[in-house]
Amino acid sequence: GLKHLPGEAGIESINQSGSTVTIILLEAVGGARIALEKALGPMARVGNHQVHINMRRAGDQWKESLVRMLERLMAFRKRLQAVGEPQ
Repeated sequence: GLKHLPGEAGIESINQSGSTVTIILLEAVGGARIALEKALGPMARVGNHQVHINMRRAGDQWKESLVRMLERLMAFRKRLQAVGEPQ
């Protein structure tokens, strides 16, 4: 299911231009940019409000790769929220 993932992952929109998929985030990444880039792996470049993914490296498996990226983004966001909540 790709349908429910964007909202849970904090995504405003997903756009494709050629082999690059750009994910527009609802909230700024801020200081978590480097950690998020590491979590997403070598195909991703993270900006403050955007994640650019080079799908050329994924080949025919690009849909599966995109779903994995969205799942990692969602897991990362949940970890950030858990850290930010008062104990």
